[in-house]
Amino acid sequence: MMRRISALLLLLVVSGTLYSRSNEMSLLLARLDSVLANSGKYVLEKEERIEELQGKRASALKLEDKLWINKMLYDEYFVYNADSAMVYVNNNIEIANALGRKDKEQEWILHKVFLLAAQGLLNEAEKELLNVDITSLSKENMYQYYDTKIYLYSHLVQFIGNRLELTNSYYNLEKEFKHEAKKYITPDHPSYYSFCAS
Repeated sequence: MMRRISALLLLLVVSGTLYSRSNEMSLLLARLDSVLANSGKYVLEKEERIEELQGKRASALKLEDKLWINKMLYDEYFVYNADSAMVYVNNNIEIANALGRKDKEQEWILHKVFLLAAQGLLNEAEKELLNVDITSLSKENMYQYYDTKIYLYSHLVQFIGNRLELTNSYYNLEKEFKHEAKKYITPDHPSYYSFCAS
């Protein structure tokens, strides 16, 4: 009798949990349907923001202003059009050089490495990474440096296939980079919890 009651209680708990998850899934699917239905609207809004930023960039007189506007354009283009995002990355590297801002130059080289890796241009990303002068990086950029290396080497592991020795070598490098990155990330960093969970 006690077993039947326990089994019944277990069944009620499991079915309640399944119902709750099913309800959550229904809500997520409804949200996804809404996003897909409005995707054209989102694209138009993004294009309007890009057009507005390009207008601001054209009228900007100071290089510092162009640097920040390029950052906003990069953010808009990053997942939308990687080739356009790269234009603003390269332009910010040039602006940083013109301003004598080694810190900003290094930051934008890291953005370039990340973007190249995201596009699958892994050899180019690895070569570009050699241009980073880690002695001139801020604490925040040191984290970005190691995080970018983790991202690049995780892609290299996927690319090399079944070469076990090389795969293990890249995994070990990733572990070293993560250990180093941990020294520079703080709990107030937007990626802190996802970094610690990985």
